[in-house]
Amino acid sequence: MPANLTPQYFAAEEKYKEAKNPQEKLKALRGMLSAIPKHKGTEKLQADIKRRISLVEEEEERSRKRGGRGPSPDHVPREGAGQIVIVGEPNVGKSALLAALTGAPAEVAAYPFSTQRPRPGMLSFEDVQIQLVDTPPFSDEYMEPWVPNIPRAGNGVLLVIDLSAGDPDDRLLGLLVHLEAARLSLVPEGEWERPIEDEVFTKRALLAGSKADLAGEIPEKVGDFPLRPVSSETLEGIDRLPALLFRMLRVMRVYPKMPGHKPDMERPFTLPVGSGVGDLCRIVHKDFAEKLRFARLWREGSFQGIQVHKDHPLLDKDILELHM
Repeated sequence: MPANLTPQYFAAEEKYKEAKNPQEKLKALRGMLSAIPKHKGTEKLQADIKRRISLVEEEEERSRKRGGRGPSPDHVPREGAGQIVIVGEPNVGKSALLAALTGAPAEVAAYPFSTQRPRPGMLSFEDVQIQLVDTPPFSDEYMEPWVPNIPRAGNGVLLVIDLSAGDPDDRLLGLLVHLEAARLSLVPEGEWERPIEDEVFTKRALLAGSKADLAGEIPEKVGDFPLRPVSSETLEGIDRLPALLFRMLRVMRVYPKMPGHKPDMERPFTLPVGSGVGDLCRIVHKDFAEKLRFARLWREGSFQGIQVHKDHPLLDKDILELHM
């Protein structure tokens, strides 16, 4: 069923995009929710708006408990399929990389410490959005005590070192010292498939070497990390990052299908790799989790759906039709 969104909805959505504080966000989100047509075609979008309202309300509550001092500087509410935090030392080009990947306005300057607060931007990969968060630099000279908290809250870390500024091993080591001091352990590309026991203090990480256009010989690996050279000036290597960042999140897309209708191929649900039909039921609605009789599954290369039950594992790009 088409969503048939109204002009009032789009006007409220535009106000949400322009909102500068939690109060403005809440007002806009509630306007979006009241303006959206109420039918099965918008149920998923309604649930997403309600989720965002809940996140902003939590942010407001934290602010109230701190005596109204405003939102915590290290807190960026997660959006999209996952949150990846960009980490680097001063003047390595993190902000320029964020701008090249997302188009988000970023404070790019030739001097260090131009980024004073976390700066989010949304990266489009195929049919999902990945949230990237630029951070103030990790530095021996000066660093706010809350800065190491930012990567702890994310789903993964994008390490950035400057390939034009000397030995890459030294650049990476200097960055890792700060992360280890913050009790943050990183899992390099090539080991992402192994389970992570502590999701707070252990994160999957990708290493990008910025300013590759200014570098001489570029190694394939730095320490334990495969190196992905990029340039925000020439855009060298930029197009390879979105697929890698999506893979680092370890999530998969599942497309919902209503009986008798075509599947919704534009707004997939995202679930952790290894999830099953029952996990999707719990996300869609508690009634499906409790009353599901069976599901019908279409998989890439298959033209006819097969009947499956709650414990059936799902794969990326599966199409699923739920029956109560």
